[in-house]
Amino acid sequence: GHIYDGTEKTGVSAGTGYTLGGTYKAIDVGATDYVATATLETGYKWTDGSTDVKTIHWNIGKRTPTATDFTFAAPTNLTYDDNNKTASVTLNSPLSKPGAINVKYEKSGTAVAETKDVGDYTVKIDVAAGDNFNAGSDLTASAWKFSIAPANQSAPTGLGVAAPTASGGNGKITGTTTAMEYSTDSSFTSPTDCSNTETEVAPGTYYVRFKAKTNYNAGTVSAALVVPTYSATKYTVTVTSDANGMASADKTADIAAGGAGTPSPPRCA
Repeated sequence: GHIYDGTEKTGVSAGTGYTLGGTYKAIDVGATDYVATATLETGYKWTDGSTDVKTIHWNIGKRTPTATDFTFAAPTNLTYDDNNKTASVTLNSPLSKPGAINVKYEKSGTAVAETKDVGDYTVKIDVAAGDNFNAGSDLTASAWKFSIAPANQSAPTGLGVAAPTASGGNGKITGTTTAMEYSTDSSFTSPTDCSNTETEVAPGTYYVRFKAKTNYNAGTVSAALVVPTYSATKYTVTVTSDANGMASADKTADIAAGGAGTPSPPRCA
């Protein structure tokens, strides 16, 4: 009736009038029955009247494994880094000699071969039959779980701004990609997708970050980017006449290049 539990079992107990020999105590499950002997001391006989040496066969049964026979340890780094996260399941002392322990993973109730993506994982084990254990499958406990968190992204680099090229026009945030988004507030209350190379925006203050994506949080927010308003370059025009003719202009100063007030061509008389 003994079942293996890692402690010593007594197959045949000592008593008065006889001495024990052979194997009458053991810890592990034997490959065959253990054999003990009992030899009478002088002046004693067995209850059946005999005096010969008695041979007693006894055994220890294999243990059927349970989750409580094992210790679970979750992976130590639980932030996504494109590497599989490996849990550890080890047999508790003083238990020994199970078969091979196969650690398995499930995500959302489905068995998975990889444990690198963000999400919640449940760990189970299969235990093969061994010297002291029967086989067991799908062993698990409520604590045999772990979660992988998204990785962070750095702030984008190489960003710049460009002013509008015409009065009332839009400026640009330069150096953007479609993986980025911008907002007029650093909390990104209402983000808008960026375009490749440059993103057209009205003059104002903007912030840019990388968008959240599979296995990654939204990135760190950039420093404020100020897109200036349109500002034309102005020039001073001086009209000079000499003895050979006349010249005139409808503006004499602060004429914007390419805008209204472009001087008329000189007229000769």
